[in-house]
Amino acid sequence: MINRTALRKKMKLWQSVSDKDLKRFIFATLFSEDIDNGNKVLSSIQKESKVGKNFKRLMSPSSLKQLSDGGLIYNRLAPIEVLLNVIQNMLMSESSEINKYIVLSKKYEKNLFSNNYEECKKVLEEIEDTVGFSVWGCSQHLLVEELSSGLEANKKLLGKYRKEMGNNLIVNTLLDFYSCSSEKNTGYLNYKDKIDKYFGSLGDSVVVSYLKFKLDYNVVCTTDIISIVLQIDSQLSIIDLYNSFIEILQCNSYSNYFNGEEVAVNISQYISDYRLTNLLILYGKYDELESYLEKNKIVYEIIEKYTIGDYDTVIRMSSEYIRQNQEDFQMRHFGAKALINSNQELENSTLALEDIYNVYSR
Repeated sequence: MINRTALRKKMKLWQSVSDKDLKRFIFATLFSEDIDNGNKVLSSIQKESKVGKNFKRLMSPSSLKQLSDGGLIYNRLAPIEVLLNVIQNMLMSESSEINKYIVLSKKYEKNLFSNNYEECKKVLEEIEDTVGFSVWGCSQHLLVEELSSGLEANKKLLGKYRKEMGNNLIVNTLLDFYSCSSEKNTGYLNYKDKIDKYFGSLGDSVVVSYLKFKLDYNVVCTTDIISIVLQIDSQLSIIDLYNSFIEILQCNSYSNYFNGEEVAVNISQYISDYRLTNLLILYGKYDELESYLEKNKIVYEIIEKYTIGDYDTVIRMSSEYIRQNQEDFQMRHFGAKALINSNQELENSTLALEDIYNVYSR
């Protein structure tokens, strides 16, 4: 329990500490208080201009070194409800930056799936300049280097990152494996074998749950995983925190570890993301369903044409749709399968489409 006097003392202390200590002190406090006191702490941080400004800056790191600097706080006993409250408030207060990131990441994905790698680099740099560095951003730089210039460029960039991030075990591990998964010649089974061996080498370390969530595509969410992921990613960057938060909301929609409906409704008032829209539709809380269905009418028409076996129409419509919506991965599946079912060859190769076509055509 934190009283007003103790809180004032903390604010005074936090004004003069290093970035590393500020991050550690704030999260140690937030993860140990109940919801009401956590809200008081966050409110005081936002009101105290120097502390608030420094904390905001740390949530949007200006470099990988700043992101990686310092140890990470983890409170095994922190209730999920407390963590969700803290994270929701953090995300809502940083909603402007998150909305910028969502717009720019969509632009990045369009260029990525169009094989426009130089544009990809520019957009990633714009995200770093306007929203901040993130493990996600570094992982995408590694992917783009692999796709545009090959394995040597991927590993050269990884070496540069290693020098910048120092001895931060978690960030080092994440980027090592993201570099590995980006390799063109590394298949899923080979990658899965590598991460499983690494997890085994860590024994009962608490970080295993976190790393499984971040690296193992088939991991099943648990309350322990949700707890450590929210705590660690909140100390890395606002981008990494938001990405994991959305993924946890999606997993929770069928696991029901917490009231996901309430969380999705609250966050969607501040952040515009199609994944939040999908969750609202799932929970029956989306007020603009008719306009949403009308906007996505072409998608349902393509699915209907595929269902009745009109593959030539699917190929034509999906090709036109993908040109305008490069980031729509699902529609690439329909296009590739329609080509195979109509015994046609793939003419225009782009990232993912060729891989999907090759998988289905075997």
